[in-house]
Amino acid sequence: MPTPPPPVTIPEPDPEPEPEPDAQPRNEPDQPRRWVKTKPNAHGVYKVYPTRPTHDPDNSVKLEHLCDTDDLLALDHDPTTPPNPWFFPFKNPTIAHIMIWQNLTDNHGSDAGTDAVVHAFRMPDSKAEDLTGFNAATENRRLDTFVDTPPGEPPNGWKRGSVKLKLPCVGHRVKEEDAPVIEIENIYYRPLLDTLKQAMQSPTFQNFHLTPYELRWDPGYNPNTLPVDTDNESVELDERGLPPLSPGHQQLFGEVYTSPRMLKAHYAFEKLPPSQVERVRVPCMFFSDATHLASFGNASIWPLYTYFGNFSKYLRVKPSFDLAYHQAYFPSVIYHFFNAPLSPN
Repeated sequence: MPTPPPPVTIPEPDPEPEPEPDAQPRNEPDQPRRWVKTKPNAHGVYKVYPTRPTHDPDNSVKLEHLCDTDDLLALDHDPTTPPNPWFFPFKNPTIAHIMIWQNLTDNHGSDAGTDAVVHAFRMPDSKAEDLTGFNAATENRRLDTFVDTPPGEPPNGWKRGSVKLKLPCVGHRVKEEDAPVIEIENIYYRPLLDTLKQAMQSPTFQNFHLTPYELRWDPGYNPNTLPVDTDNESVELDERGLPPLSPGHQQLFGEVYTSPRMLKAHYAFEKLPPSQVERVRVPCMFFSDATHLASFGNASIWPLYTYFGNFSKYLRVKPSFDLAYHQAYFPSVIYHFFNAPLSPN
């Protein structure tokens, strides 16, 4: 028999050399640019966002929102939905007209007072059958109960609390821990989170800026020429996550959500672990002042309002948008201050 051929030996490949400790890594794709720049408008004004926004409330702003004159058309619709009809807490508009006449009209027996009651009955929504069983004392008690009872129901309702204040001792040197204390009761308030939920869940959310941005202006912008993109993708970002201003451009100021402090606070989210939900900074502004409840007498109330800086200042000043959220009601303390006994601690 013939001799079999010798076995074939396959040579093993040489091992790849291990990279040196200080060797440069291989070329990897660059991180995608996070900041976003919008196109300039007709005036050369544009926005620069640190991150891509989920929505732009400015797209829904109309001229009527920013200017209030007789030459402009009225709003197509009210941005908020009132929780109750205008005649609440009364049962119907007819009773409301009568009670308005009784409580807000001076000199009922005068000619003007008579004209006012006739005007109330001639209102388009007034109906004679709505006055069946009408009793003025009952309706006034209904109004008093409504004034004394804070609106809302848990969990979005009102709470009642108290605070303790240390009083000064005029003409005496007293340690703060030894200063007399007065407790102010019957302070009605809403948790701030409930107020924020109301703003976020109402139709006005369409005007709520979730992502701040910097507003910039190109004085030499010409809308009739093609724009030239001079932005460098690998430019170093500042502490707000934005690229530097282009030569000749200017930064514009006007809103809380375009301020450097707001941008810096928003960019601090980048240091936090990734999240599946959007993180939003909500600047809160508080305002309080006494408010008269009627054009006669001394009836007044001292509310605390909350404004959110995520809404434009042009919308916050418009009563029709209801962006001044009632946060608390402070009672008068003058009487208690002079007459209530003070606790030593």
